[in-house]
Amino acid sequence: MSILFSPDNPLYGRTGSLRLCSNGPATPAADDCKKREDVWYFDWGYQEPGKTHIHLTFNPYFDWQNQVMASVLNSEGTVAAAP
Repeated sequence: MSILFSPDNPLYGRTGSLRLCSNGPATPAADDCKKREDVWYFDWGYQEPGKTHIHLTFNPYFDWQNQVMASVLNSEGTVAAAP
């Protein structure tokens, strides 16, 4: 899902209104999930002790990925290195 959305997306972005707090077996408490400064975005099911993990809903490489796709579609033949 995250590959589709920019960090600036009003619903799924970094400060978006929708958050997926379920991240596998250990789901954080609602209050912990609401604290944006205290969450860690990780792949589904990844956990570390002492951290509130939530599912990533946006693509942190969205702009770069769009450049790569545009390059392929425009047949430029060159692809920029990942950031």
